Amino acid sequence: MCHPSPCRTFCSLKLRVLRPGCVFIGSDSLPSDALHQFHEADTYNPVEPGSLIVRLQTIGFERFTVSVDGSLNFIAYKPGHLNG
Repeated sequence: MCHPSPCRTFCSLKLRVLRPGCVFIGSDSLPSDALHQFHEADTYNPVEPGSLIVRLQTIGFERFTVSVDGSLNFIAYKPGHLNG
């Protein structure tokens, strides 16, 4: 999800381009030693599932669903209402 950009920058951009009331859906691999080794020569910014809601909330998203079942999956909404 946040590779290679830092999560805050990536998610802030998504909030900026979404229309009010629209949904941001994402998924990412869970942090692991094997994944860290796979990304040894490049950028690796794993997202800790326990911090995701706070991160998204701080950026400005609302109404979250987060699940962890072999991967990290989430849904977050941009505040506001869809028009037309």
